[in-house]
Order: sequence, then structure tokens, then C-alpha cells
Amino acid sequence: MIFKNVLLFGAITLFIASSSYTQTKQNFAKESTWELGGSASFSYIQTVSNGNTDSDGINTFKLYPYAGYFVTDGFEIGIIPALEIISYGGRSTTYTFAIYAAPSYNFNTKSLAYPYVQGAFGYNSLSYGSSSSSYSGIAWAIEGGVKINIAGNSLLKLGFDYGQKTLNKSGESSRKGYNSFSFVIGFNAFLN
Repeated sequence: MIFKNVLLFGAITLFIASSSYTQTKQNFAKESTWELGGSASFSYIQTVSNGNTDSDGINTFKLYPYAGYFVTDGFEIGIIPALEIISYGGRSTTYTFAIYAAPSYNFNTKSLAYPYVQGAFGYNSLSYGSSSSSYSGIAWAIEGGVKINIAGNSLLKLGFDYGQKTLNKSGESSRKGYNSFSFVIGFNAFLN
């Protein structure tokens, strides 16, 4: 039910933004443009251990600051340092840090709406509070959605992402970590 409401909200927002103005300045997604901002998301995650999916869920709140530069029209190279607050069904809370390289392509539709596709590849680490145990590994994600030029040089970003993180102790051979599917909302500004 929540997923349907989120999709309906996104569709209505996209329709209003794209039909509100008949002419736009077309300043976003141009070569030499900087995009700065960030996004936040909330997700429900199922863990994977030794190749088996666990039925217990994890609630995750993510903060993703973002800086990107358009090397050509539409194609952007970005960097995302990520902080996640993870709650295991109220039993415990922990924090993870990740850093991603994030290439993306922004489609110019000649309207206020710019659909985009973004990949992210990087490294993540996790330490449990007072424990000396640390876990780390490769992280990746794919995201798609729309950036809407809402006023001046500001963008509302709506999207969905799917990602995987590996969190193994040193020397472990089978993958431990988690897979996630998230709704993402963000606010960015662009500078020409």
C-alpha cells in the first residue's frame, strides 16, 4: 500500500512539474555544471548470510551528501559519502560509513523534469559500538528516477535504488551483508 502511494505521489509531482511551464531555461545537465546537495532515504532490508536470506528485517535511515560535475551534456561524475543508521527491530542500533564513485546520465526532455540513471560503486565499513569487531567490503547500487527543476537552480530528486553491501570480517570467504531496495528523495542545487 505504501509503495502504491509513493508511486502515485511521484507520478503526480512529475506531471505537475512537467506541465507547469511550457518553456524552460534548459540550464541543468549541461557540460561544466556542478550539482551539489544530497538525499535521505528510509528502507527495510533483509540480511544475507552464507548465501541464505534471513526473515528478520532491519530498518535503515540513510544520509547521502552529493557532489557531481558534468563532463559532457547529460553525463555526470559524482562522489557520495554515505552515513547509515541501522536499527535491528529495536534490539540494537549501529552506524555504517561508505564512499561511492557515482557516474550518472541525466536525460534532457526539454521540460522541467530530467529522468536519470545512476550507478554507484565503493567501499563500506561497520563497527559495532564498543566491540572491537569491524566489518567491511564492496558496496554498489543502481538508482533511477527524476530530477525536477522546481525553482531557479534547485532540483527535487525522486527515485528508487537497489543496492548490495558486503560486510565481512577479515579472512571470511562467503558473502555476508545485505541487499536493499529504497525510495529516495533529495534536494540539490546546480551551478553553471
